[in-house]
Amino acid sequence: MRLVIRITILFALLATLSCSALTPRTYQLEQIHQTYTTEWAQARLPEPTINASLAQTSDVQAFNATLAAIRNYKAMHGNSDAVAAHLTVLEGMIHLQSGNTGMARLLETDIKEQSARLNSASGVAARDKLFAASYPALVDGWEAIFKQSTVGTDFTDAADALVKTLSEVKPDERAAAEVDSGGAYIATSAAIFYLWNSTIDLRPQNPTKDAATKGAAALKPWMSPIEIAAAEDSETLSQQGLDFGSRQRFVEWYKWLYSESQ
Repeated sequence: MRLVIRITILFALLATLSCSALTPRTYQLEQIHQTYTTEWAQARLPEPTINASLAQTSDVQAFNATLAAIRNYKAMHGNSDAVAAHLTVLEGMIHLQSGNTGMARLLETDIKEQSARLNSASGVAARDKLFAASYPALVDGWEAIFKQSTVGTDFTDAADALVKTLSEVKPDERAAAEVDSGGAYIATSAAIFYLWNSTIDLRPQNPTKDAATKGAAALKPWMSPIEIAAAEDSETLSQQGLDFGSRQRFVEWYKWLYSESQ
């Protein structure tokens, strides 16, 4: 029986830089993120399934105002400060989220060069730093999906690379799940890539269970204890008033992966 899995292209809001005073540059950065948040909420990106319809769900125009604001910032302030580095990552993620993988790939070199400016003063593995480290594999995996690749390694190589990057982050270096969804976004992307491969490579006795097991193992370390408890207990997840906000997608994905892995 052909596997049909509900996929949501996950969106991750990139955190604004913290500072002791709101400078004109950081104010402008916050305005950019507010624009991004608005466009994210307004984008018409339906939930696709694993079939050809996925390639038709992208909307390359969805974040035009945000991209214009990023260009304006860089025209005013250049491309060499920490804010510009974060905006370069945001620009790359926007292209991925809107299905414009060609433009996303063009930014690989820029994002790699900006990586040194993305370090967190607290020593926590910050979201943009993780995105930068994972970016080539994210582009590879999502490009394979949008191109409807039938080569399993296009998906598993990308997924394995994402899992490896996340595994190198020590537990005490992980940001709190409630305030930083970068790790969860990357792990869920890896799970999606494993699931896509499971529709191609039918050698395992139960390819869906095998893929879901790998995906759940990748995502669980990046979930909070209450999210894990809710996802593993359907009654808890359905309780009235239980709201995970922007992390609801990750809770639902972990719930599905956990269920399919049993």
